[in-house]
Amino acid sequence: MTDGKAAQPEVQIIREAITAHPRLGNTQLAELINGADDRKTDKIQVNATDVSNQRQALKALNGKAKKKEGAQSTEGGEQGRR
Repeated sequence: MTDGKAAQPEVQIIREAITAHPRLGNTQLAELINGADDRKTDKIQVNATDVSNQRQALKALNGKAKKKEGAQSTEGGEQGRR
């Protein structure tokens, strides 16, 4: 992948592929993405490391969302206790 703005379409493509095929490995997803007809026209190429990085980023985002939900649900319950 390349720098900032140019990488955004790649990120979106990888994340969509991860969501659509969660059980495929990083190498298989990279091959699936690179083999798509759209990649012939947009010249986007990804590798297994790119897929792995996006998996980790999605896990981090999901973890933050779950922590935020947990914090909001326990905020009101602690006020009356001593």
